[in-house]
Amino acid sequence: MMKKRVLIGIAVVFITGLIGYGYLAYRQKQSYRQYIPANASALFRINVDALLQSIVWNAVSNPLYYFGSDKEKPKKPFEINGLGLHIPANVFFFSMEPYDATLFSVFRIDDFEKFEHYIKHGLNIKSVNTMDSLTFQGNTADEKLCLLYSKEYLALSISASKVATTTILRSLVLQNNMIAVEQSHLLDAIKANHELVYTNGTNTVIADFGPGTLSLKGQVKTNMIRGAEHIHPRRFTRNSLVKGWLAADVGPLLTRQQKFFEKHRIPVDTLLHYYGGYVDLEWKKNLILQQDTVITYDYNENFEKVEQKSIRKERIPEIYLSFQASPHLANYLPKQLFYKFGHKSQGDRLLFGTGENYQQNSLDGLSSNFFYFYIDIKGLKKQGNYPLLQQYSKQVEKIELKSQKLASQYMAVYGKLNFENKSIHGLMQLLRSVPN
Repeated sequence: MMKKRVLIGIAVVFITGLIGYGYLAYRQKQSYRQYIPANASALFRINVDALLQSIVWNAVSNPLYYFGSDKEKPKKPFEINGLGLHIPANVFFFSMEPYDATLFSVFRIDDFEKFEHYIKHGLNIKSVNTMDSLTFQGNTADEKLCLLYSKEYLALSISASKVATTTILRSLVLQNNMIAVEQSHLLDAIKANHELVYTNGTNTVIADFGPGTLSLKGQVKTNMIRGAEHIHPRRFTRNSLVKGWLAADVGPLLTRQQKFFEKHRIPVDTLLHYYGGYVDLEWKKNLILQQDTVITYDYNENFEKVEQKSIRKERIPEIYLSFQASPHLANYLPKQLFYKFGHKSQGDRLLFGTGENYQQNSLDGLSSNFFYFYIDIKGLKKQGNYPLLQQYSKQVEKIELKSQKLASQYMAVYGKLNFENKSIHGLMQLLRSVPN
């Protein structure tokens, strides 16, 4: 009798698992039948089902974090069931020329009343206007998020700056000139078995969350940066908070973005003439005492203007910046940024620093990373009061990025973001880092 019950139990679990697997496979297949514009030039896919599955398993392993006291529970930026939208297994965002820096997406509306309640109370939508009897429009106050929707479909655009997208959004809501994702020329690349995938046919970047991490890698083609194949990188202090290097010809990038750099008082023509293709940065853990002479003016008893000097002492971070460049470059770069920098020449290197402990020792081995960058965000927040870090990286501990040169103008990119809690799903901690 007991054996029979065990067999029945195993059969029930097996059948339930088979049904669940079949349902998820069906949702995956159906999601690629969503419509996107025929002229979409890039796709960004979020595998919602994969993310939810990994969060569920993480919750099983960490019940106190997800189901404990209100203080321990993660904040919920939104409830998926409260959006009023149909959320498929994969959500697709896309871009179109000439709006390459803007992402668009289209959703089917399941519950119109619930959806309107969410955009008015859950999003920072300033106002909702009736375009005609069938469509409605809403924008956030900065107009970087724009919505246009009917009773059936929502079309939205997200941009880093104000962009007029109403005409395109209306076309998306009306489903004009659309094809299924499975008919797109980007299908093979976008179906990569990862939680987040971006591709434009030439460049592909994938990313996955894990317990306490977000990892990404990709291949990017560009002629703006020509990285070195191998270098002897600088030897940094082990516990430095920020460290990194760039060994590359960035002339094409400087030329293309000349207005941007010169707006920030960086002389592009001079850099192109004197810069030797290498720069490194180190921000050490300890603080140093820097003193400066402050000159003020006052009037004496004879009403004569008198110069007064005082010494101001301040504890600041110990930062060093090194260029492979002609010494003449020092005459054109600012010496006062957030802190006062001194400078000196050493061989073919031009050294800047808030301190005087300039070191240029290199590692013995070669590195294939022409670009490397590491930042200990947790350490920086302990060292000083940096408002932007406090605001935008509440759960983030450190970030590491690197890049290697490949053939035919391609470069490989790798990145890893570590969160403070090593056990909790990275997406949950990332959401908690987003300002309210």
